[in-house]
Amino acid sequence: MLTNRVLSKVYNRLTMSLNNSINYTPSGSLQFDNLVNSRKYTSSETEVDYSSPQKFMESLGVKPGKYIEYALGVTNVEPGVFRGNRIYVHNSRSIAFGGLLLGQAANAACQTIPQNLYINSLHNYFINAGQRKPLTLQVTNEREGKSYCNKTVCATQNEKTVIKMQIAFKTNEAGSIEHQWKMPECLPPEELLPINKIFEDKIREEKYKHLKSRLPIDPTVEFRPVDPEEMLRVKTLPPKRLTWVKQLEDMSELNQNWHRCVLLYMSDYILLSTSLLPNKDPLMKTFVVSLDHSVWFHNDINVNEWLLYDTESSYAGNGQSFNNGRFWSKDGTLLATVSQSGIVRQLKEASL
Repeated sequence: MLTNRVLSKVYNRLTMSLNNSINYTPSGSLQFDNLVNSRKYTSSETEVDYSSPQKFMESLGVKPGKYIEYALGVTNVEPGVFRGNRIYVHNSRSIAFGGLLLGQAANAACQTIPQNLYINSLHNYFINAGQRKPLTLQVTNEREGKSYCNKTVCATQNEKTVIKMQIAFKTNEAGSIEHQWKMPECLPPEELLPINKIFEDKIREEKYKHLKSRLPIDPTVEFRPVDPEEMLRVKTLPPKRLTWVKQLEDMSELNQNWHRCVLLYMSDYILLSTSLLPNKDPLMKTFVVSLDHSVWFHNDINVNEWLLYDTESSYAGNGQSFNNGRFWSKDGTLLATVSQSGIVRQLKEASL
């Protein structure tokens, strides 16, 4: 005769199996045909142009204004398994941008939850470098409650694990205890120049020739540094900086989880390089790559509005650095908190 304890274990296993087979489709999920002109789309690797994001999109037939949706997009191929869209890796780089991998993994998990749940937090390890080949993303249900839900996402390429993410979702609720830090005081974005404009103006001067290799190439995100000197990196500075950021492509028809996935994408910019500001030789060539990345969401986000990204590095040594960041809305609301560690070495020592 089965005891209550054994019956409970059997019930829990059956429930877990059932939950893993469910594929919810939250509002705002995207159809591939909405992003790509099927008459121009190519699946041939030799026909894809990786020289710039714009040419990459054109060669794939991605519709104008749909780059970020395509970049973070995933397709459900079987219960709990998703295939990511083709990954853009610039010709000058050998590995995929970590923010893109974060966004795809979180988006895959979002496709398996009810509509009343939102990304609450995530903890991610970058295990192997991502390449241009589409990711295979396995989403496993760990717990599903009324107000909280936990998933694990394992992303692989060529049978190697690229990233492993623990991600938690929760419902919105009114808190009985509320407080937050005060947003740093700084100039508004309307009074600042875009980083591309700053770099383009400075590159004409001989001492700033090195900036050409640092010129941002992402056409979907605009950065406006409060102190341009922190981006120029030609002198030693404290490991702190303030940067206004926003997503340029229209996200108004997409749901809150999509905005949070895009914030994950943007959060991998700027943060790790903050640890390079105190470097005694600002022009030294370095090897910088993320090891892990964690994000906690506090309030709803609109990535089409200006957000202040407040970043700092509390430690660098032993070939690594540790960094924190906070996203603020223009009205001073704390939206999300980020932490990240990464490898920081002189280029001659670069190796994983």
